[in-house]
Amino acid sequence: MKLMARYLTREIAGGIMAVLLGFLGLFAFFDLINELDDIGQGGYRLPQAVLYVLLGLPSHIYALAQFAQNSEFTAMRAAGMSRQLALRGVLVLGVLLAVLTAVAGEWIAPMAEQRAQQLRMDVLGKGSGVGAFRS
Repeated sequence: MKLMARYLTREIAGGIMAVLLGFLGLFAFFDLINELDDIGQGGYRLPQAVLYVLLGLPSHIYALAQFAQNSEFTAMRAAGMSRQLALRGVLVLGVLLAVLTAVAGEWIAPMAEQRAQQLRMDVLGKGSGVGAFRS
């Protein structure tokens, strides 16, 4: 049973990561397209736009995690697994994802978003100039 729980955890984590990376790639692509209009204004160039987009990714991760709530458990139950085995297999992964989501939503995303906004404003010449990104 331990082997099955590890396998199940690994497969679920792999699936979650594949979907997460796919969505993040799409979000980053569309966010970068949105930034193209501002490239060339002031000192705002492609490297700053890419950094701005990358700093916005933790916010996207947090938003996606909110949508994923309990779908893993539903899928396992539909496949015929017992509640005990399904819960044991997902418990560690669920706790880890909850902690990572909380860390991303409460600390990383707000700091990255604030830094991204400051970077953009500084480079576009609309900020205070404090902590400006220079290339």
